[in-house]
Amino acid sequence: MLVLVLLLVRMLTFVLLLASRYMTYYLTPGAHSSGGVPYWNEMLGLLWTPMLEHSRLTKGWSAYDSLTNSFAVEAIRYMTLAAERQEPDTPARARMIEGWNGYREKIIASLNDGALSYSGKETVSASGEPRKIYAELLGHVNGPNPVGNFFSPLLFGMSWVQTATINCLISNLSSAGSAAVPTNPDGKLGISPTVLDATFDTYAKSGSFLWLNENIELSALIQTTNVNSSQLRDPPYGTKPKPKPPGPLHNTCATALEGKAALTLASGPDHAKFIADQAGCCANCTAAGLKKCTSWFWRGDTKECFFKVDATADTVTKPEPFFAAARSGHCTRATCGNSAPSWCQTLSWPFGGRCEAGCPCPARVMIGKGLGWEIGWAAHRQRWARLIAIHRWLGQAHHVEKQPLYGEDLDYDCIKGLEQGKTVAPSNGRCWGDAGNGVQIGWFVWGEALMRRKLGIL
Repeated sequence: MLVLVLLLVRMLTFVLLLASRYMTYYLTPGAHSSGGVPYWNEMLGLLWTPMLEHSRLTKGWSAYDSLTNSFAVEAIRYMTLAAERQEPDTPARARMIEGWNGYREKIIASLNDGALSYSGKETVSASGEPRKIYAELLGHVNGPNPVGNFFSPLLFGMSWVQTATINCLISNLSSAGSAAVPTNPDGKLGISPTVLDATFDTYAKSGSFLWLNENIELSALIQTTNVNSSQLRDPPYGTKPKPKPPGPLHNTCATALEGKAALTLASGPDHAKFIADQAGCCANCTAAGLKKCTSWFWRGDTKECFFKVDATADTVTKPEPFFAAARSGHCTRATCGNSAPSWCQTLSWPFGGRCEAGCPCPARVMIGKGLGWEIGWAAHRQRWARLIAIHRWLGQAHHVEKQPLYGEDLDYDCIKGLEQGKTVAPSNGRCWGDAGNGVQIGWFVWGEALMRRKLGIL
């Protein structure tokens, strides 16, 4: 028995030594891939990954991303704990740990208040307060940007990569409430709970799509795998054709949108509301100026006119033939931005579809681990209504009678075709992506276990 214990200790020491050498190598300035890109970027304070498997537009991204760097933050923390437990207390060990933690602090700073966090009009709170959220990635598909410092600006759009930062809080969330662990995450874990909460909230508003189940009462807004956007700074995506240039803005009353099309300018805060006929609604919007009205929406049944400054599409209201909408007569693409419907048709598999210029494209696909992360965070925040909605939706949407295993993703268009006895291209019947995928199942089970623990049933 003693021999076995000694062998185990020696093996663990070897594993720690090997892991520490790997980690030190990747964090060493000058260490680089075969393509010459350094793994550590001192200017950004971030680690680079040569091949991030992603659902956004392509599989492999050369990038500085939130998933890689948040996992690095947690890996360094655990390696430090292991070194303190296993290594002799020597000056060499102290220097090694000090060096690791120095890099860890730089990554944390870049995540929380640097290159991988941002605020924008889509991140504001319900009360209109600006908020910072975790970004997705800096990078490009086919290797480093030949101009600049081996990175390109933040991508527009959203993806599950932004919520991957929750992994830094897993150890706390899983044990929170015990005598040794406070209920609220410890700041020493690196990731800001406030920024993470704002990230989940923004994703719920800007990165979700409505999954309509056969039983309408079991439908729910579900976070998409990714929201592609043609506002990307045109990285080389290969040979796919570029999108067609956008059509003209609707600038006059004579070219107003009607019926369902009018709903593309129906959502968002009302700057003003009054009774008028359609022509008066349009004329008054133009007369008010762009600070008060960049677009108008009119209901023919009630004669109500609504002024909008930052209109988006209403994907909930039932279309009616008496709806009308248009932009102000002062609008140009320069003055009113590149606004377009908040939903554009795109291919949901294999995430290669393009969309109109300026139009975000949520893929109608749910990713397994992303749902697990949302369940865990909602349980921590005690958002029980959301958790009820998710589980009622999943119980019908997954169709366990046809596929009992949880997997990497659920394809909405494919599931809808299945329910109607059709095969929907391009998914071709692959409604459940990689069913049985251990990573996805692991995160889902973690979220479920945390929820049950919070409810006192585990």
